[in-house]
Amino acid sequence: MQQHQEVEDKALFFPIGTEKFIELSLATFGLYNLYWSWCHWHQVQRRGGANPWLMMAIWPLSQWWLYQRVYRQAVDDGDQPRWQPLRAYLLFILPLLLSLWFVATGDRDGWFLALLLTLPNAQVNLTINRLHDSRLHFFVQNTDLTAVEWAILIAGMIAWVSLMVFALAY
Repeated sequence: MQQHQEVEDKALFFPIGTEKFIELSLATFGLYNLYWSWCHWHQVQRRGGANPWLMMAIWPLSQWWLYQRVYRQAVDDGDQPRWQPLRAYLLFILPLLLSLWFVATGDRDGWFLALLLTLPNAQVNLTINRLHDSRLHFFVQNTDLTAVEWAILIAGMIAWVSLMVFALAY
């Protein structure tokens, strides 16, 4: 993924519009949350931070560190986020653990709970966008959909409609 030079130079985290993040998360049934986290750790690594592959290997734990890092940066920049890292992490980890437990016990619909991971991440993303408002020009904040992202959205909509039709038919 090639980023705009200004993003590489000035962005503290991965800039993405919150609406775009939510759309892609829903279209991918929550899997975009993994990619979103990886992109943040990749941006942190550019500034001398942790390896994104290592952070993804311990993803549930590294999410806590990401929330703390974003919160601390926001406070340092004079912003008071409307969320607390512990509360956001609990809203992240509980649905993740519940969805894994439901799937492990044979409930084939338990993975739907993983969609709830989007909620705390969207709240954190709003804070990240406020942090970037003073650092980046609007045009590099990653709000437009690429051709690949449009394809993901269309495939996701088809999958959601197919799932609903299948559920109603049986």
